[in-house]
Amino acid sequence: MKRCLASLGATIAVVLAIGAGTAFAGSPPTLTTTTPDSSLTQTQSSSQTEKATNEVDQSATSSAVSAPGVQSNTNAPVSTGGTSCCGGGGSGDVTQSNSSTANSEAENTNNSTQGIDQQQGSNQSQSGESQGSGCCANNDPKAATSTNSPSQPSEDQSQTSRQSEKAKNDIDQNAGSEATSAPGVQSNVNAPVRVADNGDNGDVNQSNSSTANSEAENKNTSNQSIDQNQGSGQRQSSEQEGSSCCNGSSNDPQSQRSRQKEKAKNDVDQNAGSQATSAPGVQSNVNEPVTVASNDCYTACVGGDGGNVDQSNSSTANSEAKNKNHSNQSIDQGQWSRQGQWSGQEGSPCCNGSSNETDQSQRSRQEEKAKNDVDQNAGSSAVSAPGVQSNVNAPVRVMSNGSDGDVNQSNSSTANSEAENKNHSTQSIDQDQGSGQHQGAEQEWSGCCGGSSNDPQSQRSSQKEKAKNDIDQNAGSEATSAPGVQSNVNAPVGTPVTWCCGGGDSGDVNQSNSSTANSEAENKNHSTQAIGQDQWSGQAQNAEQEGSPCCNGSSGDLSQSQSNRQREKAKNEIDQNAGSDATSAPGVQSNVNAPVGDSYGDVNQSNSSTASSEAENKNHSTQWIGQDQGSHQVQSAEQEGSPCCDGKSSDPTQDQWSSQKERAKNDVDQNATSSATSAPGVQSNTNAPVSVLEKCTSTEPKDPKQSNDSTASSEAKNKNVSSQSIDQGQWSGQQQDAEQEASGCCEGSSGDLSQNQSNRQREKAKNDVDQNATSTATSIPGEQTNENAPVGGYGDNVDQSNSSTANSEAENRNYSRQGIEQDQGSNQQQDAEQEVSRCCKSYCPPPPCSTPFTTRKGEGLQSLAA
Repeated sequence: MKRCLASLGATIAVVLAIGAGTAFAGSPPTLTTTTPDSSLTQTQSSSQTEKATNEVDQSATSSAVSAPGVQSNTNAPVSTGGTSCCGGGGSGDVTQSNSSTANSEAENTNNSTQGIDQQQGSNQSQSGESQGSGCCANNDPKAATSTNSPSQPSEDQSQTSRQSEKAKNDIDQNAGSEATSAPGVQSNVNAPVRVADNGDNGDVNQSNSSTANSEAENKNTSNQSIDQNQGSGQRQSSEQEGSSCCNGSSNDPQSQRSRQKEKAKNDVDQNAGSQATSAPGVQSNVNEPVTVASNDCYTACVGGDGGNVDQSNSSTANSEAKNKNHSNQSIDQGQWSRQGQWSGQEGSPCCNGSSNETDQSQRSRQEEKAKNDVDQNAGSSAVSAPGVQSNVNAPVRVMSNGSDGDVNQSNSSTANSEAENKNHSTQSIDQDQGSGQHQGAEQEWSGCCGGSSNDPQSQRSSQKEKAKNDIDQNAGSEATSAPGVQSNVNAPVGTPVTWCCGGGDSGDVNQSNSSTANSEAENKNHSTQAIGQDQWSGQAQNAEQEGSPCCNGSSGDLSQSQSNRQREKAKNEIDQNAGSDATSAPGVQSNVNAPVGDSYGDVNQSNSSTASSEAENKNHSTQWIGQDQGSHQVQSAEQEGSPCCDGKSSDPTQDQWSSQKERAKNDVDQNATSSATSAPGVQSNTNAPVSVLEKCTSTEPKDPKQSNDSTASSEAKNKNVSSQSIDQGQWSGQQQDAEQEASGCCEGSSGDLSQNQSNRQREKAKNDVDQNATSTATSIPGEQTNENAPVGGYGDNVDQSNSSTANSEAENRNYSRQGIEQDQGSNQQQDAEQEVSRCCKSYCPPPPCSTPFTTRKGEGLQSLAA
């Protein structure tokens, strides 16, 4: 069948050659000369753009300061000459308090919802028809020149479709809070005087308090939803006739370009800073009752009792800085691009007339980019640094057998600091992309010797997706408790009575000093990143070209090129830094119990310095990437050789390239640093009772308890649970078919049927976990001393202890799961057929031809056609 078609084509070529030779042998037709250029230019452009921005900027600043100079309470009643026995003339309870309080709170709350829906449709169609010039200026075919330069200018068709969407959501929150309580002097004095009055004294409550509370908090809830559907259809059709004049040329480039782009960004920036400072200068409580000759009755009744005494000084600083973010980012992109081109061009029937490049170019590009950034910085600082905290109880009892109440004395310095970041991020990206490209070109050869035809076709399809999720959390917490002096003194004085009727006892004594610093820095992150990408690219090219029937006529390059590229990149980064520092460093902690007299109560003395620090990072990350890619490429080329001696049929080069690439990365970087230091200067307990007269009744010995304690506890923890799953399905089908006929003349050559196919699939996954946990605990008391030195009376049981403890713990925990599944299918098929050259008789000389074209066609070509 192919041979029959070849014979029929040769016969038709001979007939056409005879007609063409006859025409050229005579005079060319006389036509009117046209002077202007004929031009047909078509341009279409479609552009759609959408841009949405949501910005929230919140700044909250709060400051509270309480700084009284002097806060003082004084109670000094005087009672004389009470006449009633066994009671009477009693004093009421005494309550004295000084308070300095500063409360500061700064808070930002934001609820943002951003929804973008973009529907884009672009349809472009072009059709062009252009006729060549029919005028010649010279009867000599080879010497002829065109009347126009060129006689048939370009018919340019261009189509551009562009669709773009950009969405941005910015949240910027800054909360700063500062609270300061710094009273100069807080003083309570109770000094009742009772002379010859056996009335009772009431309970005494004395307290000084300095408190600073600071809180800075940012709360954000962000929902970002982007839905983009894009459809781009482009179609071009062009038909062009060659010039009938010598050297006349025709040219028809066609260009199509489709671009779709989407960009989404979600930024959350939270900064919370909180500082609380409690720094009173002097906190002092004094209780000094004086009782003289307040037991005149000669009965067994006992009067003149002293009430319970409670004395306390407190300095407290509480600071809290918190950032909370809930971000949901959903991106849905559907893109469809279809491009079709068809071009038909006739060759010029004149010698040296050429039909130029039927250039067809198609380019489709689809791109998506999504980014989610969360930056949280929480800094908290709490400082409690009182200058002097002092409690003094020094009752004096002369010739009075009344009993004294219990004595409770305490000094406390506390600093609590907490810095916390919490983030819940969900990022979902779904991208569906379809790109279809089709090209068809047909070109006729020139009927003149040396006439050439050329037809390149190019197609390019690119699909790209990029997703990034960044979480940056920094939590810094610092707590410092550093009182200058904490002192408790109990020094009651009692002189002997002249009879033994009971009474004269001293109550229990409880003395304590405490310095505490608690610091906690914590980062919590829950991140979910899901990316789904479906990509399909179909490309088809078809080209047909006829060779020239003239000697030295050449049929040009049927060059076909197809390129398909699909790319996906996903990155998940978690960076957490937690630093916590707790310091308890009191200067002097001192307890002194030095009663003079008999009948003493229980004695409990304690000093405590405690520092607790904790730094913790927690991360739960889930990353899932699914990529399905299908690429189908088909190329078909057919070219006829020249039937003339030394006629050449060139290279129908076919080139196909398909590339698919996926890259996923999951980085987790956690740094937890914790430091706890307890370094009291001096911790001292002294119990030195003095008995001036042996008691008339025996009593059980009392047990003094004395203890000093320095404790530092530090803990640093990193916890990570990471799941990374990558699923990639790839299919690539490539098919090429080329057919080329050889030249029918001796020394005629048929060129290279070059076919090249390349298919590349690549996947890369990386999971990095970096954990550093450092914990330091230091307990360095300067001096811990317990002293018990009673004089006279019964010996008591003594319990004395000193303790220095440092606990440090550093821990890293990681649970990582990484699963990669890749399915790849590649199908490539190539088919090439090429005919050999047949030789002409020797009477056909090599070019240039020495005999007219009509003579050669009547001799050699008739036998070739047979």
